[in-house]
Amino acid sequence: MKRIAYYGTWGGKGHFVRPIVGVFTKQEFEAFERIDTPVYHEAMTTDGYAYCQYENFMGYCIPFSADDKRGGCITAIFVEDAKCSADIVQVLEQDARLSFQFWKRRPKISDIPKEVLSHE
Repeated sequence: MKRIAYYGTWGGKGHFVRPIVGVFTKQEFEAFERIDTPVYHEAMTTDGYAYCQYENFMGYCIPFSADDKRGGCITAIFVEDAKCSADIVQVLEQDARLSFQFWKRRPKISDIPKEVLSHE
């Protein structure tokens, strides 16, 4: 089963990594926490979202929190072995709580279509 981690608020203020499926190492948690750095904040400013890659995890993040209205919030999901945005969409569709966290801007299948990957 694919491991899934969430970064952001979860019903209150404060950002942290929350395992959704699977067990993670301390190093993986620390890597996921790097999403809250100026480079990702800047990347999200342009389009309102950003994708990232850490080893075999694809991440999707937005500069928004469903639980905290203060500026500087980030909500992110990391899905093991995800290859395109459809893989992340599928995970969100299967978990109502995760889906709620991304209500402001859910990933779109057209963000990183499978067709783009098949031509590399």
